[in-house]
Parts: sequence; C-alpha cells; structure tokens
Amino acid sequence: MIDINSVDDVNRDWLTREEAEAFIGGNSSYYLEKWGSRHNSTLKGWNWAAAIFGIEWMAYRKMYLEAFLLYAFFMVAVLVIGSMFWVLRISFEIEILNLPLAIFSGLFGNLMYRKKALRVLRKTLHFPCDAIGSAAGGVTRDVVEPIILPVVILSA
Repeated sequence: MIDINSVDDVNRDWLTREEAEAFIGGNSSYYLEKWGSRHNSTLKGWNWAAAIFGIEWMAYRKMYLEAFLLYAFFMVAVLVIGSMFWVLRISFEIEILNLPLAIFSGLFGNLMYRKKALRVLRKTLHFPCDAIGSAAGGVTRDVVEPIILPVVILSA
C-alpha cells in the first residue's frame, strides 16, 4: 500500500509492477523488462517502435509534451541547417535529419516513457491503480489514423 503522505513514496524513482501495468496497459511486460526492477533502475535497450515512428510513437504513448518539443527541435534544426546549406549553395535533403531523430528516439524512448510514468504516478498517488491508466497512461489510438496513416500513404 502506498502512503501518499510519505516523502519516500512521493519522491521515489520506481514504479511497482501493478502501477506500471496500470499505466502502460498493453505491452507492459516489454517496458517492465526495459525499466528494470526497483533496485536496478538502469535503463537498457533500444526501442524499435520509438526509433521507427519517433514523434508519432510519443503521441501514441500520450507523451504529448515530449512529442511537441522534439518536433519543434526538429523544425528548428531543419531551418538552421537548411539555411546554412542554402547559403553555401549545397543541396540539402531533409531526410538526412531523420537518422539522428530515429537514433535519439530509439536510445531514449524507454527513458522518456519511464519518466512520464513517474510524473503521472506522482500526480495520481491518491487514485487507485486502475484509474492511473485510464487517466493519463496507456496509448492513444486516435493518433494512429491522423498522424501515421498520411505518412504511410505519402511515402508509398
């Protein structure tokens, strides 16, 4: 049982299996393995879904702030690097910037998702575990069609 008045519970950097499963919903075993145990909170591994879909994966996992910030950073990088190449009169393919984005998302996707889960947990300590997932965890299937489908169609 979690004591919401305990400083240790509010400031902890781990989730119980029950909390993680409630937050993640489907595919919780993958993230539980990647996040490690309570005493081994090192993050390991590569997230292929995050690497391939990047910003769309973040939106799917309800990481809206992270998705927006990464998108904004990507757009600024495109403008800055594109401008430099334009001034130098060198051709520039925007797709080249997708590789660093994919590497970043693949390497840090699990870490960002774990930090999101901990933020939600700290805000919802007084709720039962099943309310955590429905409120802020799990996935947003509404994101799949408007974001991923056009990407698939346009790239075909």
